[in-house]
Amino acid sequence: MKVAEEDVAGTKRTVWIETPDGGVAVVTVDSGRAPSEVWGRSEYEFRTDVGRAALAALVAALTGEEKLGQEKFGDDLQALAAMLLAARYRDRTDATDDLHTFCQRHGIAADWSTWHSD
Repeated sequence: MKVAEEDVAGTKRTVWIETPDGGVAVVTVDSGRAPSEVWGRSEYEFRTDVGRAALAALVAALTGEEKLGQEKFGDDLQALAAMLLAARYRDRTDATDDLHTFCQRHGIAADWSTWHSD
């Protein structure tokens, strides 16, 4: 689901929440001027992925319920985590980097990665 979008000086930035392979991800795509000037590519994507095994910890940290386990949140942690991230990052184009920092601060396993078009 798209949570943020902006167009500044010929560069469009779009942020999505995705639910890959049982986990959640915050994905940012820059297209236009900036990726063309910096990488010679039309698009640049960067993302923070939190896998299924870390979802209970992520939901606990996002809700402030750090001492409670998965039983507190029910079976569909993926949907709950996606909903909480969508609410946290609505209209925020810094979401991908912020989630990575948030996970580091709370000891939650998360992967930050990049991709660019040809």
